[in-house]
Amino acid sequence: MRKLLLLLALAIACGSMALATSTSDVLQIVAGTNPADVIDDNVPGGGGVIVTTLDYYGWDIQITSGVTGSPTSQTGLDLDVQLEVYNGTLAAANPLTISYSDSGFTPVLGGFVFTPTGSINGGGVGTETFTAYADTTEFGETYPLGSLTIPPNGGGSINTVTPGALTAPFALTLVDAFTYTSGTTIYSADAAVAGVPEPASVLLLGTLLLGGAVAFRRRKGLSS
Repeated sequence: MRKLLLLLALAIACGSMALATSTSDVLQIVAGTNPADVIDDNVPGGGGVIVTTLDYYGWDIQITSGVTGSPTSQTGLDLDVQLEVYNGTLAAANPLTISYSDSGFTPVLGGFVFTPTGSINGGGVGTETFTAYADTTEFGETYPLGSLTIPPNGGGSINTVTPGALTAPFALTLVDAFTYTSGTTIYSADAAVAGVPEPASVLLLGTLLLGGAVAFRRRKGLSS
């Protein structure tokens, strides 16, 4: 039993080594052509309400999650945003962009999975566009990892291979962009980007788990 637990612990450790990060995450917001505002630097892990901003160029903003990855938690970035338009004239003239970025990801993996989902409710007209990037610097947009716009899409999962020129350590960035046209409009947006474990890591994980299970069954059979 002890050997099985050790094998399981090693397998979990190998799987979690897929993507490690620093703690240099930054959250920025831009409305129209106005200067970018840094909403939060070193966003705390574990989620929870990060910031609620009212009366921001026609937008009411609540960011409810911005979690950066680590070897023992998530393996990428996750950003949840809720928006309402309180002043249509201002919001229409100032499209909103919320960006979340972190650097220090290593090693370069076999690929990424980008999972954007969202909705626009209230009967109004607007759009939200999700995009993920990899680069050597935070907020860099050299290597797009996927993009999705609502409407007409409601969400999906986009798999992207690692760009050949991307080397570790690298940065990941999520960009949520919102436009408003008319009516009562409530936006919900959730986007995440994560590294996919390399095939060798997945194979090692499976081998260790299978070997541990076989050893446990043999030991159990001998003791019965």
